[in-house]
Amino acid sequence: MPARAQGRGASALALLAALAALASLVSAAPPAAPGSAGVQWAWIGGLEDSGAVLKARLAGDAKGGRAEVRRAQGFGGETEEAADQVAVFEATHVGPFGVAEILLHGLPAATRFEYSVQATGADGAVVGEKTRGRFRTTAAKGTPMDFAFGFASCADNHSNAIIFDVIREHDPLFFMHMGDLHYGNVDRNEGALFHAMYDQVMSNPRQARFFRDVPLAYMFDDHDFGPNNSDESSPGREASIAAYLEAVPTYPLAAYDKGPQHSRRADGKLPSVYFAFTLGRIRFLVTDTSSSKRGRETALGEEQLDWFLRSLREAAQDSRVGQIIWVSTMPWVTIHDKWAVFTNDRKRIVETIEELGLQRKLVQLAGDAHMLALDDGEHVAGGFPVFQAAALDAKPTCKGGPYSHGIYPGRGQYGWLEVRDNGKQVCLTIQGRRVDLDTGREQTLLRFDTCDSSNNSPRRTYYPSPPWVERIWKVVKKTCVPESYMVFFDSFTVSLRMVFTDYALPALLLIPVGLFLRQRGI
Repeated sequence: MPARAQGRGASALALLAALAALASLVSAAPPAAPGSAGVQWAWIGGLEDSGAVLKARLAGDAKGGRAEVRRAQGFGGETEEAADQVAVFEATHVGPFGVAEILLHGLPAATRFEYSVQATGADGAVVGEKTRGRFRTTAAKGTPMDFAFGFASCADNHSNAIIFDVIREHDPLFFMHMGDLHYGNVDRNEGALFHAMYDQVMSNPRQARFFRDVPLAYMFDDHDFGPNNSDESSPGREASIAAYLEAVPTYPLAAYDKGPQHSRRADGKLPSVYFAFTLGRIRFLVTDTSSSKRGRETALGEEQLDWFLRSLREAAQDSRVGQIIWVSTMPWVTIHDKWAVFTNDRKRIVETIEELGLQRKLVQLAGDAHMLALDDGEHVAGGFPVFQAAALDAKPTCKGGPYSHGIYPGRGQYGWLEVRDNGKQVCLTIQGRRVDLDTGREQTLLRFDTCDSSNNSPRRTYYPSPPWVERIWKVVKKTCVPESYMVFFDSFTVSLRMVFTDYALPALLLIPVGLFLRQRGI
């Protein structure tokens, strides 16, 4: 992130620290019509104790953007006298595809705010309707803070699922999106194609409101970085990263300390977009497992791997850090694919974790697999807990294992993590939740507490079948099982494997075949 710009809001911010403003939470105005100047969409991220980053997609002949920030109504301290106390921030940069970056800075910590953003024309005057959202700043870094956030991955291109309303209404501090924001599978080095996918995501009203009201931390996975299972060789690599840099409101990127225009690898390519941030006494490390991945040689690339190991060491030695959360878009608990094939990266990571004794100070959150899953460290290389959370709105899949507390493939799923910090000990309670996408009702399927194992879900170890069985099963499902039966068969076979053995699946291969033959009257 560039240095916090100095804006017109400096004088108003002094009053903001003591006074509250009168405003109401209003739904955002419709996106600007094609050809007219305005804001097409906006989202917020990079949340800190003194502000956040706002990105706004401009429409028509808009040249810039302007945001107004005031204390949120209904949380104490509001007076009529304070109603006009508004901090104003101008866009510091507008990218080549019309995304304006507005840095909201100098705000008081641990405070709720509302914001509105408008486009500006060539003369600097605002044009178009206001787009509104909200956020709250965190406690100062290193200060004990209780908070909760959501995390998940994977939503279909046109998803307008109710799950986004459900999570938003729980009022998370932020949302950790672990990839597959969309399934564009873009395989050309054209920035317009990647920006079009961001436009498509934001054209879904529930997602658009979610990302306006819930600050984001986002890392792409394969389908939103490039094609399925894409890596460093993806044809659209440079355009994909450039679009991310322009469009996403992110935390400072570790490899971009000189700014996007001046940060290049030795081979002239853009670096990967890994980053770290601190909320309270929690240190988050977010790795990019797509843009530097090379075949079966490395998942992170040399520079990112060195950064990650160094970051683990620094966090382990920092007395202000009570817990480390590693976010990986790629599943770690696997036998024959994903992280399992990158033996050198995996070996160095495990050795560092064991050397530093981080098995109980480190938790990994992971996406990609369309399921909820939990292992308490028993089957994990490195011995730390791993929690899988997906899919927000995509068809169920089963990947990896074993998992000590089972897996739950499904659509309408996400993780919820609550942090409790009394200043001496940090405790995490992690839940895997499923939302009924018709009614919005939700249930908790998995629960894990780092401080009180009596609160954990019952152990129901899931054992994956041998690779050859999994491959046959995948082909049979795609060939013989209708989409409407997919969830049933996945859940049924998973349940059997959590009760019996890792060889329970072969006998079940005849079931979808029988269904296929029956449907055709054979």
